[in-house]
Amino acid sequence: MLGSLGKTRVLVDTTTPGDGDSIASYLTDAAGNLLTSTLNGADQSLDVNITAGVYLEDSVHASGDAGFAVWAVRNDAGTALAADGDYIPFSTDAAGNLRVSGTFTSSGGKNEDDPHTTGDAGSYSLAVRHDTAGSQVSADGDYASFQQTADGYLRTMGISETAILQQAVSVGLTATQIPAANLANRKHLTIQNVDSGLIWIGSATVTAAGATRGLVLARGGTYEADVSDAVDVYGITLVGAKDVVIVELS
Repeated sequence: MLGSLGKTRVLVDTTTPGDGDSIASYLTDAAGNLLTSTLNGADQSLDVNITAGVYLEDSVHASGDAGFAVWAVRNDAGTALAADGDYIPFSTDAAGNLRVSGTFTSSGGKNEDDPHTTGDAGSYSLAVRHDTAGSQVSADGDYASFQQTADGYLRTMGISETAILQQAVSVGLTATQIPAANLANRKHLTIQNVDSGLIWIGSATVTAAGATRGLVLARGGTYEADVSDAVDVYGITLVGAKDVVIVELS
């Protein structure tokens, strides 16, 4: 018949662990040395060093490195989960999408040869075929697409595509618009003084002297500029009326 245990406590021999009661539980290293405790604040705990998956800042990546799963918190409201300066987890919306800062659009990608539609979002760099020159947006300041002709040429300023117009204008002692009516879709303007005497070229406030005097043209002198039909050019003389010849390209 087995007798009852005659001890009121179990002893652990820390000098020779094998001499202690066999029911005792203790931890030893591979050499049989007893693992001691370390103070952690006011408590005692075993030294545990877990290094797998933990890397120092600026350490070099090596193939086969182990790591930890990084969890995110579902946060339907999208509110902050910690105060400024605190550690905080990544957060997702109800569909599991990771919350990031920024504005994104899913409609910016366009297939080649897709028709342009008002309200299309960028950032595509395609040009729109537009056989008749003119704006394709409704107001100044709107986003607009590059345009190309029916032959595939990119529309740019300074290329004569549809019309050329020449005419003569008499410039007087007050600022005279040159020409009186601009050629529609004008891209280039040439003005030549064909009379004796001088004329001055500038804006509607051009004068023949002083701080607002314009560019002076003697007989045979020429003024050329890439200007649209939205820009009005004026001339003025000091003596009598002087004739100029104008050539416009659109």
